[in-house]
Amino acid sequence: MDSDNRRRRVTTTRHLHDLAGSPSEDVSPLIAQSWRRSRQAGVIPDGSHLPQLQYVEDLDLRRRLVQCALPILDRLHDDLSDMSLSVALSDEHARVLVRRDNDPVLAAKLDKVYFAPGFTYAEELVGTNGVGTALETGMAVYVDGAQHYHESIQYFTCAGAPIHNPTTGRVEGLIDITGLTHTSNPLMRQLALGAARDIESALRATGSIKQQLVLGEFLVACRRRQTSVYSLSCGVFMSNEIGSRLLEPIDEAFLREEAQSMLDPSRVAQFDLRLPSGGSITVKRTLVEHGGDIAGIVLEVEATSCPTKTVQPRRTVPVFPGWRGLRSNGTGVEGS
Repeated sequence: MDSDNRRRRVTTTRHLHDLAGSPSEDVSPLIAQSWRRSRQAGVIPDGSHLPQLQYVEDLDLRRRLVQCALPILDRLHDDLSDMSLSVALSDEHARVLVRRDNDPVLAAKLDKVYFAPGFTYAEELVGTNGVGTALETGMAVYVDGAQHYHESIQYFTCAGAPIHNPTTGRVEGLIDITGLTHTSNPLMRQLALGAARDIESALRATGSIKQQLVLGEFLVACRRRQTSVYSLSCGVFMSNEIGSRLLEPIDEAFLREEAQSMLDPSRVAQFDLRLPSGGSITVKRTLVEHGGDIAGIVLEVEATSCPTKTVQPRRTVPVFPGWRGLRSNGTGVEGS
């Protein structure tokens, strides 16, 4: 069966699926479930109207994920130089961060559907696709032509593989390989999966260095004075024995969340913080850097009975300025 006939058959299957909501032998359960989620999210598959995509102007291209992924993206791009394929990196929110092209015709077609840096290809916005569906399922996927829910991207075939943080297990981002349907090959999924594993290995290596640096500063703070000490590095939050007794569980969880927003050089080094339980603490923050990047922070914390100046909690993780456009072991240490 040629690609046009197959596309028409799968598109007809999707229309029937939308009407009846029943699975079909023409598509896998993974694709059928993604179609169902796309329909429930309100995605309209009509190809005459592009989805309303979210766009972020300033991308965080200094984050560790990007720095670890760039050499692997470049190598994969070179390996695929004789094929009409594009390689892209997205973050954990399905925002495209970087795209590498080796075919100007394919690149122009991808730009036309806004599969480009800054745009979000979440499944709930675009429907079934290699980026959003892989992030939604946490699995490597292969979405071929008409298996895409939205008709505007059914001329592409894409393979996506999630990239997991080797320390926390959380999804850090995704690697995607895209080509036109008539040049597709199921091996694209294995290529994406292999690249994702290589990026995870790079994250593990750099994470170990950063965590060792932060641990060193953590132990220095523990020896310097008898106080509660906490640290955050590569998603790992840690306290000394005194710190494990200082805070209630709800307050420690709160401090861990707030520590994410303290990874910002512009914040003051010492401040008071009001806790959910009603108490207050004085926090002395030390930033630990590695190669111009922030490796983590160490917090020295004391209970405060009458705070004078309280820093209001910040719920968002800071974003560094990025590129724009469509192109481009001590005793008494506890982990929690």
